[in-house]
Amino acid sequence: MRAALLCLGLLSTPSIAAACEFVDNRPLDIVANPADDTPPSPPELSLPTVQRGNDYGGDQGCNNSTSCDGTGYIGLRVSSSDDVSSPDAIGYRIEAPQLAHSGQVLVANGGTLTLILRGTDDGTDDLRFTIRIAAVDGAGNVSEERTVDVRSQGDGCQLARGTSGLGALLLALTLVMRSALSRRTRGAATSRS
Repeated sequence: MRAALLCLGLLSTPSIAAACEFVDNRPLDIVANPADDTPPSPPELSLPTVQRGNDYGGDQGCNNSTSCDGTGYIGLRVSSSDDVSSPDAIGYRIEAPQLAHSGQVLVANGGTLTLILRGTDDGTDDLRFTIRIAAVDGAGNVSEERTVDVRSQGDGCQLARGTSGLGALLLALTLVMRSALSRRTRGAATSRS
C-alpha cells in the first residue's frame, strides 16, 4: 500500500507543459511592375536574439517541458525603405543553411523576422554562423546584401535536462515490483515454518 501511495506521489509531481507557438513570417507576394525598377535600400539589421531549444522554461527549472523543446530560433529586427513598396510590403531574402527559412523571401512581422534553426537544437552545442539578408520589394527588385553573425554559446551539459516524468515512472514501477517480491518472499517463508 505504501508503495502505491509513493507511486502516486511521484507521478503527481507537477510539471509545466506549454504549446509551441512562433510568430510566423508570411512569404512576400511579388507582382511584376515594369514601372518599378529601383531596388529597396539595403536592410538595416539588429543584433540577433537567439532562443535555444531548451530555454523556454524561464525560472521553472528542470521540471518544465514544452512542445518547443529541441527547437531553436533567432529573432532579428529588420528595416528597409523603397520608392514604391511600403515598409510592411518589403520582404527579406534569407540565406544561411542552418535556418529552415534559407532561400525564402519573408515579410517581417512587426519589424521582426523569426527564423527557425534547421533540425533540432537542445542548447548544448555552440552556434556560430552568418546570415546573408537582402531586402526585396513588391516588384521583386533586390537590394545589396547585408550580413549578421549569429553566436550563441551552448551550455555543454545534458545531465540536468528533464525527461517529462519518465524517470519518476520507472522509479515507481521499480518500487512496486520490489514491494510485491518482498511480500511474496515473506509469504513463502511464513508458510514453510
